[in-house]
Amino acid sequence: MESRVKSEKKITHSAGIRLLKDLAGAVLAGLLAVLFINRGVLLHHADVSDAEASAILMEKEAAENNGAGALDASDTVLPKGMWEATDTNSSTVIRPDGSVMVSFSGFPVGVYIKRLAVELEALRERPTRLDIEVTRLVSGSPVTKAYGDFQPIYLGTEVLDLDAENVLSVSLRPAEQQNAAADLTAPSEESFFRTGAILVDNRFLWDPYVFMFALLGVFALLVMIDFRKRMTDHPELAFLLIALALGVTMTAGLPRNKVGYDEETHLQAVMDMASFPSSELHVSDAMLNQLLITEYNHPDAQPQGMTEMAEWDDKLGALADYKQGAHTPDFYTMPNRMPAYLAMAAAMKIGKGLNLPWPMLLLVTRLANLVMYACVMALAIRICPRGKYLMMLIGLFPVNLFLACTVSYDPFITAFLSMGYAFLLKSRKYVVPALICIFVGCLAKAVYAPMAMLALIWLGRHENDDAWHPDTKDWLLLFGCGVVFILLIGTFILPTVMAPAETGDVRGGEAVSEVSQVGFILGNPLRYAWILVRQIFRWIPQCWFGADCTTHMGHLVNGTTAFKGYYPAYLIMLVVTIVASWFNEKGHFGVTGTEDEIIRKLQIPQRVWTFLMVGAASALIWTSMYVAFTEPGAEEIGGVQGRYFIPLMFPLYMVLSGPLETKPSLWYYLLELAELIMLALTVWTTVISRFCL
Repeated sequence: MESRVKSEKKITHSAGIRLLKDLAGAVLAGLLAVLFINRGVLLHHADVSDAEASAILMEKEAAENNGAGALDASDTVLPKGMWEATDTNSSTVIRPDGSVMVSFSGFPVGVYIKRLAVELEALRERPTRLDIEVTRLVSGSPVTKAYGDFQPIYLGTEVLDLDAENVLSVSLRPAEQQNAAADLTAPSEESFFRTGAILVDNRFLWDPYVFMFALLGVFALLVMIDFRKRMTDHPELAFLLIALALGVTMTAGLPRNKVGYDEETHLQAVMDMASFPSSELHVSDAMLNQLLITEYNHPDAQPQGMTEMAEWDDKLGALADYKQGAHTPDFYTMPNRMPAYLAMAAAMKIGKGLNLPWPMLLLVTRLANLVMYACVMALAIRICPRGKYLMMLIGLFPVNLFLACTVSYDPFITAFLSMGYAFLLKSRKYVVPALICIFVGCLAKAVYAPMAMLALIWLGRHENDDAWHPDTKDWLLLFGCGVVFILLIGTFILPTVMAPAETGDVRGGEAVSEVSQVGFILGNPLRYAWILVRQIFRWIPQCWFGADCTTHMGHLVNGTTAFKGYYPAYLIMLVVTIVASWFNEKGHFGVTGTEDEIIRKLQIPQRVWTFLMVGAASALIWTSMYVAFTEPGAEEIGGVQGRYFIPLMFPLYMVLSGPLETKPSLWYYLLELAELIMLALTVWTTVISRFCL
């Protein structure tokens, strides 16, 4: 006994040493990453000194006489590494249409620019869309590259991370006016902004976002390498490690503004719950503008880079008063959605008690959603007797992590439905907790109500017995499923059918009307059935294994960008995971495996019933959007998104999966590493490189 205790202490000590080594390696990786993104500054340090020596201030009067105007120049000495672009070795031209061109003609081969900073003053209450053209000398010839950017209203400085050498000239103009004045001598019409000082920022800046990304990403990788057996024996630990490491990085790197799906609507509900027990809200103009759909929280007008992020947080933190503002909005949280918002509301309540500024309060609220999702999903993976790696893969889809890193109830739905599926697969004895989890998960979106009927896969079946022989408990099972299903239907579908609203979601068009649409469906059932079936078959790729349901991340991916994410990699991993469940490590087909290798098979009737319930839930999703989002009588159903089908993926793909859950193999380990690497690439491409450099 004593030797066993000593052995356990030795193992624990060894694990602690390895964790400390992994942490040290991760810290080193973070430092190297910060040095890497500042490599241009370090290599071109001499250029900074030469340019800084000749810097002079912009002449405000000359700019105003040309019709553009300039912000007040400051006599403050600029920090070392920054210099004004309007110096003795360059010239500035401010055109009548408000655009600006800086030419570095005094330098033989141009200059190196890490960040170009332009002071701006918005002249109207809408984001300023800018077109920035940078001309560089490449192999002896000038090459021009165009950058497009939204300038958020609250920001006074546009910062473009160029990290480019041999820059000859920079041209900046409002995108709205690029074709408005062919004749540059013609008088300008309405100006969209005024420019002030134009600065070249070649300072070495500490980037906490890049450091955190490298630190947590490399730490997760090293832990997975050092603890390979534990990670494959317990995939829930691998899921928790990957989700928290990259989720925290993503949450910290996202702008403290609307980036998630309908995030302003979810924020209203969370703030309403966080105001308990007084239920009173007193918010300022800036705070209200973040809770409604306005130009102040335009999803495309986000801070670009860590310097803009810092200015954004400072401005919004000072202006967004959520305690003593003049506005008293009357927000309302639907009771059935309260469980899904509870973790976020609790975090916001604590943050309000600590008087956190709004950007930090929003960050804490998002982190609470991430932690809730990661912990519940990890528990579901642990409970699930088979399909663990399939559940893990779906749970780490970029769209799922993105939703968990924003204010949304979708992660709660996915996590608790997954918990219900895990209990159902475990055995018949766990039907009650399974129904409870499914009921709680479906409350926020009752279109998933048919999933409560999945418990009927155990109707007449008993553990370690493939024969069908119902008993008294089966009637109780049938009754329980029926009660849960009726309760869910009663919270969402019946009210819509019995008392539809005169109008629907205005985003679907002015003609959207629930009354008219329900009347159309009831009056033309066969025609609607054809519309529904045709739409479902057309959208199978988008809803079940395309970019829309795997890598779509709002405006970060497939929104206003051309980047669609790395969805082919996730499709490959999904297919291989399903195929691998039919073969053991020796390559034998599943039905010929040993009793130890084969976990209870899903019989054909059970697979058919699961498929039918997934189909029923899908039909409800399409029908709900036809009623609430589509003009009456339309032949196409609008508003449906791939993320709506994520909670249905696990049971659908379990229908296709084999009976094997082999011992941890090299394949499962490679799958976990692939998920970590692909998710890290996604976070870097969509968040860190876009908002944090």
